[in-house]
Amino acid sequence: MRTVYQPLIALKQFIILLSFIFFPVIVFCQEDANFKFGNVTAKDFDVSSSKMVDSSTGAVILYECGFTHFAGNNQSWFDYVYTCTKRIKIINKKAFDLATVELSLYKDDETAETLSGVKAATYSLENGKVSSSSLDENSIFSEVEDENHITKKFTLPAVKEGCIIEYTYTENSPYLLHIPFWEFQDTKYPVLWSEYRISIPTMLTYTSIKQGLNPFFINKAWVGKESYKVNQKAPLEDAYTLAMNWYVDAPTINHKWVQKDLMPFETESFISSPVNYVDKIEFQLSQTYNGKDTEKVFNTWKSVIDYFTNKKDFIQANAGDNSWIKDIPGTNSNELETAKAIYYYVQNNYACTNSRDIYSYTDLYEVYRRQKGTVREINLLLIAMLKNKGIYAEPAILSTKSNGFINPYYPVLDKLNYIICRSVINGKVYLLDATKPTLSFDQLSTDCYNGYARIIDTHRSDSLYLFSDSLVNTDVSTLSLSNDDDGKISGTFKYTMGKISSAGMREKMLTTNSTGYFKNLKNDYPFDINMTHTGIDSLDQKEMPVAVHYDISFKTGGDDIVYFNPMAPVMEKENPFKAAQRSYPVEMDYCMDKTYVLNMQVPTGYVVDELPKSARISLNDNQGTFQYLIQHTGDNIQLMCHLKLNQATFEPGDYETLRNFFAFIVEKEGEQIVFKKQ
Repeated sequence: MRTVYQPLIALKQFIILLSFIFFPVIVFCQEDANFKFGNVTAKDFDVSSSKMVDSSTGAVILYECGFTHFAGNNQSWFDYVYTCTKRIKIINKKAFDLATVELSLYKDDETAETLSGVKAATYSLENGKVSSSSLDENSIFSEVEDENHITKKFTLPAVKEGCIIEYTYTENSPYLLHIPFWEFQDTKYPVLWSEYRISIPTMLTYTSIKQGLNPFFINKAWVGKESYKVNQKAPLEDAYTLAMNWYVDAPTINHKWVQKDLMPFETESFISSPVNYVDKIEFQLSQTYNGKDTEKVFNTWKSVIDYFTNKKDFIQANAGDNSWIKDIPGTNSNELETAKAIYYYVQNNYACTNSRDIYSYTDLYEVYRRQKGTVREINLLLIAMLKNKGIYAEPAILSTKSNGFINPYYPVLDKLNYIICRSVINGKVYLLDATKPTLSFDQLSTDCYNGYARIIDTHRSDSLYLFSDSLVNTDVSTLSLSNDDDGKISGTFKYTMGKISSAGMREKMLTTNSTGYFKNLKNDYPFDINMTHTGIDSLDQKEMPVAVHYDISFKTGGDDIVYFNPMAPVMEKENPFKAAQRSYPVEMDYCMDKTYVLNMQVPTGYVVDELPKSARISLNDNQGTFQYLIQHTGDNIQLMCHLKLNQATFEPGDYETLRNFFAFIVEKEGEQIVFKKQ
């Protein structure tokens, strides 16, 4: 979303009001980088002395700086002006993608962000001399993403291993709700110097949010003074009013933050999103002052709720009497069955065109008629249809895992990127998202389980908590094997998936087919097998668990000693937690509950020489359990393996025991039965 704020014009009076305001100066470090754009020397190519660089490093960000300040515009208010400059040493081909820069600009019917001042060059070192190749301005391309987003793209010329690339650009924007955030830390490459500066007129108050573990090398604040040229266009309908221009002198709050010698953020397994932990600083407009009036801006949840509930599509969704909604097949007097019929009708007949933009919207009748819309539009249409049948339903807003956590106490609109439906039927709460074709009724994507969410209702704005620890996925697998006199072992395998695994399987089958799936499954076996009578059940029956089944056969080979892994179809091949230490929580999508049962006959002509021992261990008291129970009775072997995790999120302090827990599982599931020929 981009929002333009234009308080009532009183800036000329504001000059006098602010002339006596004073703010203290805070300085923590005064050292600075010696950087000038275009001044690349032979010394800049040598990064061998840096502790940040090793043989696996694809590039080094030598210097990066962002600067945001403000300028008067022709709407009697301000634009922000953001300049970004970067210098990067490309070490090898793995980092060639850094030479392509993509910038997203926003526009609406009246205003638009603009790009200017693009300069870029590639530098090479040949025989101790630096040569350069500059970007041709005609090489900057534009791509229209949708009616509100344009991407500007350019690629630096003559990029090769060992070169240095450098570029700078300026964005001008009237959308003041968020000034650009700054990530000091990169997720792939080390950063030697990262700097961000702001200069904000005191008519605008921004809340800043800092996250990350690394301290600032420079943290400096001071008061300045700027003169802003402000323009007021003459109204088109008033021929007697002239355009006005004036200068506003105002104090500014200035800040400079620097971090240096940053290792790349290591994206560990089972982490919800790096954006939750990488070193960065963000800003949101919280107040404006025009010399007369102070306006609070989205600094409470009530202001966010009011913003949405006053929009036409939210009003339509809450109306409950949308006569343009026709009867839907399958609806009847049973509320739950009616709700399911409406949900599956919308899911099967409406296409989601954009799942990231929840701030632009269309008249719901147009969404209904065109049978497509954004995640906001489709789920609001679902709510309207439910309410049309007298079923209680309301929208809820949240941030998906990939978008980062949100603060329950202070709403940051950039963090709110998804809208779902919350319905109450016969006293039970159901959470619905009709935009995902693979979900069953009362099921959300695991990406939605990211903590805090908020009901959008003027009269009752409840909190909603969606935690991965509340999700349990139960998978059950069975393998039955028998043998014949020729040494052939055959049987059947069946894997009944839990609700989450079933949705994942349906998602997977959108891009592949059963032939490809079973081919990959066969290749996963550690020995040669024949796989026949394959099948996948209930892919289209979303209320039912998906079940995979096939017949399996293989031969022992007639060797004197035969090794057989009884966990072969489902074994954990490696520990998912490889790092010896971890600084961040382990964040799984759901709690695990996996059961595997094997029943097999001892191969004809063989006896059991060695059998794995049964084992049972617990993880940190009640956090999880693992059982491996095996017995040999007569000619039969029975195995039951059960892994259960009672929580999905583990703090860094629990990491070592969790890692050891899975190390034990991998080792145990790798053990084999040894058969010896009689």
